[in-house]
Amino acid sequence: MPQLRPVDEIEELADFYVHRPLARIVGRALLRTTMTPDQITILSGVTGVAAALTLWSSAHRPALRLVAALLLFTSVVLDCTDGYVARMRQQISRTGVILDGFTDAVVGLTVLLAVTDLASLRHPGALVWVLGTIAILSAEAHCFLFDVAKERYVTGLGIPYNGSKLLLAEQWTEIERARREQRWGDALLLGAFLQYARLVRALGIISDVKPAARPIAHRQIRAWALLGLGTHMACLYVAAALSYVWPDALEACLILFATAMNVLLAVLLWSQRALSRREPLD
Repeated sequence: MPQLRPVDEIEELADFYVHRPLARIVGRALLRTTMTPDQITILSGVTGVAAALTLWSSAHRPALRLVAALLLFTSVVLDCTDGYVARMRQQISRTGVILDGFTDAVVGLTVLLAVTDLASLRHPGALVWVLGTIAILSAEAHCFLFDVAKERYVTGLGIPYNGSKLLLAEQWTEIERARREQRWGDALLLGAFLQYARLVRALGIISDVKPAARPIAHRQIRAWALLGLGTHMACLYVAAALSYVWPDALEACLILFATAMNVLLAVLLWSQRALSRREPLD
């Protein structure tokens, strides 16, 4: 594995100012223990799913929403902590990065399902589930396309960074090595992820690992950062806490994901396409 480093300009505001500073404090404490980065990732996932289950149980006990918000916040901080510990110990691994992405997806899906279920209890009918489905699919698309934008940005500048997922997909022989060493869990994760990476490249969304002739503009990547996972998670735990005094806060969060964030996504995709047409490559 290459030595990877963070790139500040692709950091989301919630991550940069809240989650990662706290993660460094937690990480320094965990460095004194034998806890591995993968174990921290799994703990983050368990805490996030616990937040979803707590939300599901809060229909008639609003105080539980404060507990759920705290659990989800803890999950997000731990999600940042695993990378910090991995970098400090120089234990960044392909399977660790993939496990982190899988855990993020599970936490995001379960929390959004819990939010939609709570909203459906307050507003019975199919419309809430339509809204929830759009919000879930939108959140997944936002996070996925932000990851792609990050990859285009850093590969365009020739910079490896610690959050890179698709760059790691070039290590095709790692699956066979994992099988030879009977690391079946690693082999399964790598195999699933490489199928995902093939799909991304087949869609033409991301270039090869070699630097692109023109990277995404700095101002655009800052806007893309408003669509990342850290932003979505921050909106969810803030909405969960606010719903203790404002019951419609969670529904408002779903509407935000399904409308305003999609408008921003459309503008970013349009501007990137317009820039590509206006400025031919050398």
